[in-house]
Amino acid sequence: MTDWLGLAYPKNGTDEEKAYYFAKIKEFEDETRLMYEKEGPKVSNWTLQKHITVDRLKKEVMLTKRTNTVFYTEENFDAEELGKNFKVMRNLTSNELRKSDEGKYASHNWVVDIDEVCDVKKIVDRIPIFAELVSKDKSEKNGGHGLRTHFAEVVASKKIIESNGGEEKGLSLNPLDKDEVVIVHYHGGGYCMITPGAYRTTGIELSNLTNHRVILPYYRLAPENPFPAPIYDGYMFLKYLHSLGHKQKNIILFGESAGGNLVLELLLVLEKLGEPQPRACISFSPWVNLDITTDSWDRNKKYDYLTSIPLDFVFNTSRMYAAPGKSLEEAKSVFKNPFASPIHGDYSFPECAPIYLISGELELLVDDIDNFASKYGVKPTVISGRKHPGFDFSLITDNDAEHTHRKKIIYEKYVGMIHTFFIFDEADEKHAFMDGVKNFLDSLQK
Repeated sequence: MTDWLGLAYPKNGTDEEKAYYFAKIKEFEDETRLMYEKEGPKVSNWTLQKHITVDRLKKEVMLTKRTNTVFYTEENFDAEELGKNFKVMRNLTSNELRKSDEGKYASHNWVVDIDEVCDVKKIVDRIPIFAELVSKDKSEKNGGHGLRTHFAEVVASKKIIESNGGEEKGLSLNPLDKDEVVIVHYHGGGYCMITPGAYRTTGIELSNLTNHRVILPYYRLAPENPFPAPIYDGYMFLKYLHSLGHKQKNIILFGESAGGNLVLELLLVLEKLGEPQPRACISFSPWVNLDITTDSWDRNKKYDYLTSIPLDFVFNTSRMYAAPGKSLEEAKSVFKNPFASPIHGDYSFPECAPIYLISGELELLVDDIDNFASKYGVKPTVISGRKHPGFDFSLITDNDAEHTHRKKIIYEKYVGMIHTFFIFDEADEKHAFMDGVKNFLDSLQK
């Protein structure tokens, strides 16, 4: 199962709407069972339950959008109205009660006080695309509107909470000690949907596995807040953590899909600003290329729950993030920006944090991720089954021959897996990946 099942359930709906939901879910599951019994598994390592979960998730996402009757074009594009169509997905939360005996979470507000945490002039000079966002933050503060406020969730294992005297300290945003290592998890969702709360159970799993707390920050979403607002917010949250006493060298960046894009982009932002790199970067199913040009976008659509709207349509996710309501030509010019598509960035600088890339063999994005890795001469380690094999550093290239294996890019591709497969408990490979995270972080100590 995945905690995301049930996302389309109309909790506040009428009895008729709830009955419609349950009828459609039964219809979807019956169709999947019949197909499985008739034709067998689509993929050799998929069980019947995996088929049901993947197919149902895809259909539930479709159900969340069934009330949208407006066909948007460049002429009638309305970012605010279109954003409302993502309301269900933006309020998605995981069933953390399923793991409540293993850990807990707490939500906290954080403020964007750019003058207090940043060298504003350096940001504007070195990353001009941030200039408008910086100006807006400063004008809102100076105009008496107050500081912009967002939220972040802190997830910790039961062991961490108890060893720090309880939830008040164990689930605060403040560092537990001067050298605490934390995982900062930027969520996915195409920069248009999903919320930190969707990954509470994953956070509990990671916290128990690594003995680190997991912090899940909110960032603004497109199309109302397009590129580069999410990248800017991601950087501002790091600066906020620094202001609390967290050290950059003790921060592990983690992100999947759009979050995988964001954590890679943060490495470039930090490098451009001459700031220290984080301890490590884990980028799962990263959206490394906003353009849709590779074969896997078509080849794997029969497997993946992720859907793709052609670029010809203004409500394509890439276009809503890069240039909402604008022409495809304008959007494509943004796609080529290194701060939008990591495939166009340069991660060969010697100080670059260790990068751990993960893809699913059958996900839509796999060819793009392959291309990103091959740009640095990195070959994938192909993994199947529940056991993680550890790391064969002979398959990994170093960004700089003078540096140790700490400065290497590791790339793993999981057999039969789809986009962000760690959300599917049925997959053996989900458990192999989790062990891989521990192996990766342990390797940084050597």
